[in-house]
Amino acid sequence: MKSETLVCVAVFALAGLSGCATRVPTVDYHHAHQKKVQAFKHWDVMAKEVVDKTLADPRFAGQTIAVSDAPNATVFAGTFNQLIKTELLNRDALNVAGGDTAPTLHVQTQLLRHPGKRYTFNPSSLLACLVEGTVHIITGGVFGTPRETTSELLVISLVKEGTTPRLGVKQIVYVDRDEDVAFYLQPARLAGNQLVSTLKVTTVP
Repeated sequence: MKSETLVCVAVFALAGLSGCATRVPTVDYHHAHQKKVQAFKHWDVMAKEVVDKTLADPRFAGQTIAVSDAPNATVFAGTFNQLIKTELLNRDALNVAGGDTAPTLHVQTQLLRHPGKRYTFNPSSLLACLVEGTVHIITGGVFGTPRETTSELLVISLVKEGTTPRLGVKQIVYVDRDEDVAFYLQPARLAGNQLVSTLKVTTVP
């Protein structure tokens, strides 16, 4: 029995060494946590981040920033612009008049939708998944938050002087739920300078 055990150990050891020696290419995942947008408040947090980075740039110290309104903006883009304007206004940094030479902030968005499933079972990362899942359960980051997220949003905020870009702020987030995708695809309808959306609003008691 002892000799059979030794033989098995030797076989596994040789298999391990041969596996290392072959240098088979393996998939190396990027270990980065990407945030999700799930609420209107998250848009506000993103808008404040853009304003913070813009006003922290020494080139714009003491200046006021104009905000460009994109035609046919999506619900998100139109609201995002308003949130940025409000934040700049509260900091006495909003340029209402604008002008060709005034620093102007332009917001561009792009939605990417991945077809099919994006997560597959990987035995080598099982322990890491268990640990991460346990942490999420303890912190409340799992319940009501589907892991299978197929849409990502790229937001590029550029501060230009004339036609020359001077500063760029890049934000990449997951769109948490499929029913929220319309916020980033459907144009907002303007009525009396108020953004109007036909999306259904559900309240939870």
